Amino acid sequence: MDPLATPTNHGARSTRTVRALIRASTADRRTREAAREWQATFDALPEAVLLIGPDGVIMRANRIVIERDGAPIVDQPLRAALASRFAESGTALADALGAGEPLTKAVFRLDGQAYEVTTAPAEIDQGAVRMVCVIDDVSERVAVEQEREALLAVAEQARLEAESANEAKNEFLAVMSHELRTPLNAIGGYAQLLELGIRGPVTQQQRLDLERIMRSQTYLLSLINDVLNFAKIESGHLTVDLEDLAVHDLVNGTGDFVRPQLRERGLVFTTTPCPLSLRARADREKAQQILLNLLSNALKFTPSGGQITLSCT
Repeated sequence: MDPLATPTNHGARSTRTVRALIRASTADRRTREAAREWQATFDALPEAVLLIGPDGVIMRANRIVIERDGAPIVDQPLRAALASRFAESGTALADALGAGEPLTKAVFRLDGQAYEVTTAPAEIDQGAVRMVCVIDDVSERVAVEQEREALLAVAEQARLEAESANEAKNEFLAVMSHELRTPLNAIGGYAQLLELGIRGPVTQQQRLDLERIMRSQTYLLSLINDVLNFAKIESGHLTVDLEDLAVHDLVNGTGDFVRPQLRERGLVFTTTPCPLSLRARADREKAQQILLNLLSNALKFTPSGGQITLSCT
């Protein structure tokens, strides 16, 4: 199977063209005009092309090689010619070619330029030509690829740094939110004990102050819970504990969280009984938060002296 039958690079196309030329010249046995046409086609190839004989000597080179190189290259051993032009890279290339193995898209450098070398065996005309070697200047393409790789590396580094910073931020928010909730819960608990008179009689003015304390505590706690949940979502650590909930328990317990605000604004809050059989599959804490958010909006937009009703179907 032709090892260069499928590649889409320019070197592969030129290699196939040269091999076709070799076959044509073998069948033709060279009229003078056919020889001129052959040479014209050979010289018109856009890449530098070398035909290597069975003894490793360069038999032919097209015009681009001659014009770019300047120094004689035909009839020179391939190894010496490449070594003198490509230094150590040329020696390595010559060794690879000397092994007789197809070498496709191997890139070598010379004086800051990049060259892609494509080779293929060409055992034609009783071994007169052993190998076709196409050398294509790919400096521009390599430079673009290097620039692209550099940009990708910068972008990847920026992404990693952003992810690290975001993770640190979320971790900080989660820790701070948790640390803030603990004292706020304590404030709410002690304020409720005082309001209930467990620590002694409470005057009406003190009761109003305690209601304000509990209202502020509830509001701050809801804000911190929002921050904590947001941090958990951002860090991918938010968990949802689903269970079968009795809806009437959720509804009946919600009013306790907003009762101080209701009293302050003079709002009437009523709940309609929910069927005991009505259940929901939900996370209890988050379902409670949804209802509290709805009630907070109702409190905000209901005029003083109005009425708020919570019902379920």
